[in-house]
Amino acid sequence: MSLADLKNRLNNRKAEQAAKKAQYIKPVRFQAGKNRIRVLPGWKEPDVFYHDFGMHYVKDKESKLAAVYVCTDKTYGKECPVCSAIYEGIKVAKDTGNLGMEKLLGQAKASGRVLVNALMRDSAEPNKPVVVELPAGVFDSMVDQMMVYLDEGEEITNPASGYDFIVTKTGSGIDTEYSVAVSPEIYGCRIR
Repeated sequence: MSLADLKNRLNNRKAEQAAKKAQYIKPVRFQAGKNRIRVLPGWKEPDVFYHDFGMHYVKDKESKLAAVYVCTDKTYGKECPVCSAIYEGIKVAKDTGNLGMEKLLGQAKASGRVLVNALMRDSAEPNKPVVVELPAGVFDSMVDQMMVYLDEGEEITNPASGYDFIVTKTGSGIDTEYSVAVSPEIYGCRIR
């Protein structure tokens, strides 16, 4: 076996193990209303403070949750056997006119999410780091706002001198909407 083959095999093993471990992490999600969050530097590489993520929530015909799987495509950028099976099933359901099965399988598709290390400032433990699961659109809004501060030479993810975001969640299910703004104050003191 060549060194390249060995390295590839070990990287695949590492990704598989990480996927198994990720199934046991329960990320924090936003509550309805205003949520104050301080995004922290990454937990492995400080320059990479976010991690793409996706999960498949597979339901049975009574719409009860039957299984949960990490989407290797959304999480690691690798081919996902669950995605492949879902798309094949949707194709068969369309070809046979089974709209109920097509809808059920469509619900099992993984949506792209982003994981960040953060402080949930309005929680019972506002200074305890947690993993927060962000909808992709919320993360994109945060990045747009971070860019403004980075252009001014400020490090928004610094635990001591960074900035909090206010994420407001309204609605539920497919009607959920989010708004994102940089907090007008650093936790405990006014900025600018």
